[in-house]
Amino acid sequence: MGIKGNRFLSVFIDLLIINALIGVLGFVWRNEFSLWNSITTDGSLNIRVSFDLFYYLIYFVFFDIFKEGISIGKKATGLMIVNQNGQVPDRNELTKRTFLKMIGVIFLPIAALVYLIGGWAIQDATTEMSVVQGNP
Repeated sequence: MGIKGNRFLSVFIDLLIINALIGVLGFVWRNEFSLWNSITTDGSLNIRVSFDLFYYLIYFVFFDIFKEGISIGKKATGLMIVNQNGQVPDRNELTKRTFLKMIGVIFLPIAALVYLIGGWAIQDATTEMSVVQGNP
């Protein structure tokens, strides 16, 4: 499997873990709250705010700070993040990269299609870092 396939598998593993954690945490406390609710005779409208994106951010930032950006998915597929000199970026650079990655998470179907067709992700195109096959 090439780097593109490994990156997809890595993201799939990470998203599976995060969503499992969100499901478990949903039993402990509510992961969303109602921001606005309107009930009429014709129907109802309920606007809710979810904390799911916050959980995604915590998951990836944790690995940026404590594991050099190597999440469980990256570890399982043998991927790592390097800067343009081939070295592991510092924590601040990795965290900035993760905030850009959240844009891809928000627009996941579009981001996945762009990566499949164009071969780039927003966090790669806007930073001087890339994901490579290798072990730290």
